[in-house]
Amino acid sequence: MPVPRLTLKQYLACDLKRNLCISAGAGSGKTEVLTQRMIYILKKHRLDISHILVLTFTDKAAA
Repeated sequence: MPVPRLTLKQYLACDLKRNLCISAGAGSGKTEVLTQRMIYILKKHRLDISHILVLTFTDKAAA
C-alpha cells in the first residue's frame, strides 16, 4: 500500500506531543490524518490496536 501524501496542515495535525480534536470540512483529510497518527503510534510504541481510542462521527469515516 503506498504511503499517502499529506498536506503541510495535515502533517502538522499529526503532532504526537499533544492530544487533538480535528474539525474540518468534508474531504479535507481528517480520517487520513487520524489513520496515519494511529499507525505511527502503534509502530513506534509497539502497541496493540486495543490501546488506542479514536472517535468519529460519520458512517463513512467509521467504516
